[in-house]
Amino acid sequence: RPLLADGRLYQGSFDHSLYAIAAATGKELWRFEDPSAPVGVQPALENGALYFGSFDGFAYAVNAADGKLKWKSAVDGWIWSSPTMGGGFVYMGDVRGKVYAFDLETGERKWFMETLDSIKARPVFANDLLYVVSTDTFV
Repeated sequence: RPLLADGRLYQGSFDHSLYAIAAATGKELWRFEDPSAPVGVQPALENGALYFGSFDGFAYAVNAADGKLKWKSAVDGWIWSSPTMGGGFVYMGDVRGKVYAFDLETGERKWFMETLDSIKARPVFANDLLYVVSTDTFV
């Protein structure tokens, strides 16, 4: 599912790219092609940066204006969940059951937590708590 913001559609693709498309015209504005695997999640936008994960085992942040890489940080499995932000961090889950917290500005992995199974749903940050659902059926 694409992200619509500021007159642009941002969409990951199984051709290993993240696209920015002008919503009014359908014209491709830029394409980020660094991932060596599909970008199968919806990106999230915060302060002019797009955050997303890929099936290549990395979390990414790119500049929303031009698609230039801001940071890239390794994880232990495919990123399957769309990211969410809160408390100065971006959170993503992987297919091995880990949820990660990355510094929004630097991409430094601050912590991770293991669940019993894959995390495919977007985490929710509310009331200074992070809620994560994995396919092990626990929250």
